[in-house]
Amino acid sequence: MGVSLLGLGSYVLLLAVFRHAPTSDVAAFGSFWALSFGLVGGVMLPFEQLMVRATAEGVSESSGGESSTIAPSNVLRLYLVVSVALSLGLVLGSSTLANRLLGGEQGLAYILAGYVLVSAGQSWQRGRAAGGGRLDIYGRQLGIDGGVRLAVGAAFLLSDSGDVHLAALGLLVAGLVSLPFSQPPQFSAKYKTGRMRTLAREAMLLSSASTISLWLLNAGPVVVVVIGAPPMVAASFAPLFVITRVPLLFQASLQSVVLARVVTHRELGDTAGLRRSVVTALSSVAIAGVGVIIGFGVMADAWAGLLYGPRFQLGILAGSGLALSTALFLIAAVGHVALVGLNATSRAAAAWMATAIAFVMVLLWVPGDVIERVVAAYVFAGVMLLVLQAVSLAPKMRHGPGPGQPGAGMNG
Repeated sequence: MGVSLLGLGSYVLLLAVFRHAPTSDVAAFGSFWALSFGLVGGVMLPFEQLMVRATAEGVSESSGGESSTIAPSNVLRLYLVVSVALSLGLVLGSSTLANRLLGGEQGLAYILAGYVLVSAGQSWQRGRAAGGGRLDIYGRQLGIDGGVRLAVGAAFLLSDSGDVHLAALGLLVAGLVSLPFSQPPQFSAKYKTGRMRTLAREAMLLSSASTISLWLLNAGPVVVVVIGAPPMVAASFAPLFVITRVPLLFQASLQSVVLARVVTHRELGDTAGLRRSVVTALSSVAIAGVGVIIGFGVMADAWAGLLYGPRFQLGILAGSGLALSTALFLIAAVGHVALVGLNATSRAAAAWMATAIAFVMVLLWVPGDVIERVVAAYVFAGVMLLVLQAVSLAPKMRHGPGPGQPGAGMNG
């Protein structure tokens, strides 16, 4: 329910901006949205995953599991430093960022800097809640965040406002409001202090993979600007891209739930339970992916024309290709956290790095106009990523982690 409300609230807020903002502001807000998911998510999602892992390991150990390799307190200290540094960097580089990607709107860069800090707090809460099995708290935070976004978007629609600064502030306020109501409880767990060097290495690998993945998944509007699309084409692409990427709002919560289960099965040496959890998650997401292709692919272009006007229609092939890539990346989200939960973070990161290189190569070498090249690159990247993950995951799923392996190391 919480994830659904977050998706609806995000969509209504985007709808308000795309309907009422000038064309130049639509492109700027599309880049802001991509940055909020790509840059911020690239840092905060690994924070959440590390917190899920640390909490789940500690809770499992208190229930007879093997070992706790990282401590939540160390995760918190590390990412406080990282989030403050990132926020400060955005403030100091706000002028350059605004001129290059945000249509000269420096205020959007300042709002993004604040959003980094809010996202850090949200990630800590979600990681603790998911790792301790308190999905009610996890869903509550997403629901409150989504509810505020929905209210802000509805207010914009009713007032015919297209101010992108107010819309960005709405995103920031939604996160702030959710924090006081989403505090996770203290769990009965056994934590070891762990080595900060080991944690830093794991954080670096996860941050690299997440930054690449979230940029790849959400940076479409930025990519078309960078490779020289005319302003009207860039503005038309942003709404279609965002519509087809709406299902990815489910990705973070999906990954946290699957990761907590994989870590728990690994800690307890439950190979059958591990296989069952991963296969069930992959099957469920694959089935949902068919719905994504039909609902968001076939209809995305029509929705863009109906909701935002004919100027935003690019054709059914563009919408279908983007929706297909969304479905592929949703399946890959499960494969990624399965590898992370099985101490194969380096392999998960390597798969994303290779995929990003392939994306750029297709973008540069495939003939066609800007939109055709971007869509082809996304579809190829999704297929390649699944193949690379399958190669790494298959032997681990066949043989299982085995008792005593969980604490053996984090070398991937």
